Amino acid sequence: MLVGWGRAVPIGPQLAQRRLGLLCTALAGPLANLLLAAACLALRPADGQGAWAVFLETSALLNLLLCVVNLLPVQPLDGATCIQALCGERGWRRYQGLQPYLYVVGAGLLFTGLLGQYLLWAARTLLNLLPGGMLHG
Repeated sequence: MLVGWGRAVPIGPQLAQRRLGLLCTALAGPLANLLLAAACLALRPADGQGAWAVFLETSALLNLLLCVVNLLPVQPLDGATCIQALCGERGWRRYQGLQPYLYVVGAGLLFTGLLGQYLLWAARTLLNLLPGGMLHG
């Protein structure tokens, strides 16, 4: 599997000073994934049969997986930027001190398979919450 091909969105110093701008920038990617998943479900045939329906359901699920992964609170993912925007400078420094431990916990969850189970559960839950999101089969 290839990981790390994405590039971080550059955030100018004038935007980094404003919490709302930072939060909106961080949420733009996951929101785009959520909207793409909703669009895939809206285009899916009503009977849910055929290759096109399977393609759209798979695309919706993959976009929701990307949304959930991007919201994990580990740098450089968007979840960490959301935390930076929501907490003050002092809280952000404390959070940065936890990052090495979060990497170790994340690696442990990844190798035990628990992280994958959580991500799939979260994506399927989001999928079922979207209009028309109940999967056939």
